[in-house]
Parts: sequence; structure tokens; C-alpha cells
Amino acid sequence: DLHEVSNEVQALKQEGYKVIGYIGRLVNGKALDVLISALPRVLAKHKVKLIVIGEGEEDAVLAALADSLGVAEHVAFMGFRPDRLAFLKGFDVFVLPSRSEGIPRCVMEAMAANVPVVASDIPGCRTLIDGETTGLLFNLDDDEALAESIKQFLSDEALGSRLSKQAKQYLKEHYSSERMAQEYEALFTSMCQAD
Repeated sequence: DLHEVSNEVQALKQEGYKVIGYIGRLVNGKALDVLISALPRVLAKHKVKLIVIGEGEEDAVLAALADSLGVAEHVAFMGFRPDRLAFLKGFDVFVLPSRSEGIPRCVMEAMAANVPVVASDIPGCRTLIDGETTGLLFNLDDDEALAESIKQFLSDEALGSRLSKQAKQYLKEHYSSERMAQEYEALFTSMCQAD
């Protein structure tokens, strides 16, 4: 599958980096400040690069925060990328630190791509990530807890591959088009029988 992974990510991996990724809007509700604040703790143990894909009014604030924490060289703000999935497939960990979400599509994409997910412990994320079998959850706005979850995946590749495999299976069972089709068919049949 490596030919599907973006060249930028492949180059980082060849240099021995672990790649943490985020894809989405750069707005306050996404709590990217928490992710950037978690980086110094992760960097104490691992050689990592955080790739941030997306646009939004927080980009200058976030870049300034990375700078003030001394981690600017470890964060790549990529802006909007039509090839975001080629980046996603190369991430070692996908992080969604949001303060509020519906059912996050970006988490579904990460699950489908076999990428381990760390998400904030909020209702929308809990729909997909249970904290132990489909991915890891951390307490909202707690950069220390987020750093610990990221380090768990980076230190234990077997854990990451086990959880990402289970997450993909969960997605297939609950959100696949086949599953949806079966549910519509059952609904349709029950409606026809009601006449």
C-alpha cells in the first residue's frame, strides 16, 4: 500500500520520524492547541512530526503556540490538501482533540485506513472510539493525557495494529454501505408489511 502514501510522509519515515496527523478545520472547537501542547511530552520519548492538514482562522495562533513551545520544527501546517487520504494512510497515529463533534467523518476515514486513533472523550467521538478496542480516548483539554495516549501507540506498535484492525471491523459492521442497505431493506419490508 505504500505507493498510496504521500511522498512527504514517506520521506519523513525514511528519516526515522513517527508521524502524528490531524485532518480538519483549524478552529477553536477542534482544540488543536491541546495537541500542540502535548507535543513536548511526546518528543521527550519519540522522534515525531505532527502533520496538520486543513485551513481555518486559528492557523496563525497555532503556529505561534508551536513556536513558543519550541516545537515549531516538529509541526508541518500543510493547509488544504486534496490528497489528504494519501497523507492519512501514512500516519502512525491520527488525533482528533475536538471539544465537540457529531460523528466525526475524519475518524471514520482513519479507521478505514487502518490508522490508530486517539480522540477526545466526548459524545461524538465515543460513538466510534471506545477507549480500549477501537482506539484510545483522553480527557478533553488534557494535553498530558493526550501525550500519554499518543506515546502508548508509538511505543507499542502491536497495540496500534490490533486496535486499528478492530476499528476497521467495527466500521464495517456498523457503518458500511452493506450494513446500511440491510437496514433500509428491513425498514422497507416492515413498512410494506404494515399496510
